[in-house]
Amino acid sequence: MLRAAHRRVYMPLFGFSESLNLSVATALVLQRLLNWFPEIRGDLDEQEKQQLRAKWHPQLVGNPTQAAQAEPWTSGSELIRPLDDLRREKHEAWVPKSVRRREQTMPEVRERLGKRKQPSEDRHADNVKTQEIPE
Repeated sequence: MLRAAHRRVYMPLFGFSESLNLSVATALVLQRLLNWFPEIRGDLDEQEKQQLRAKWHPQLVGNPTQAAQAEPWTSGSELIRPLDDLRREKHEAWVPKSVRRREQTMPEVRERLGKRKQPSEDRHADNVKTQEIPE
């Protein structure tokens, strides 16, 4: 990778940290470059996009099946849409099972869900044995 680089960048660090996470270091360098050279922001023209696709296509696919599936995108004949927002909806928050079970026994949660029975009553009902009374 160093052979492919045009220059090396060194970031002096001060304070308690001995190193930075690669993504943090990259973000800091990119932010500084964009501050210095705001004119470098912008889109590639279609010819530049095609050149990049032609260069990277062989590296993107691992077998002929993948190559056939990716061909419309890499050739530029099909528009590549941005991904939808993959974050969870607020009402679809993931809760671990252990936390959900614990919440189900809380009186305020049971009341909100319409379950008026208290957890202590459930335990008591499980321990009581029923007897049949002969007639």
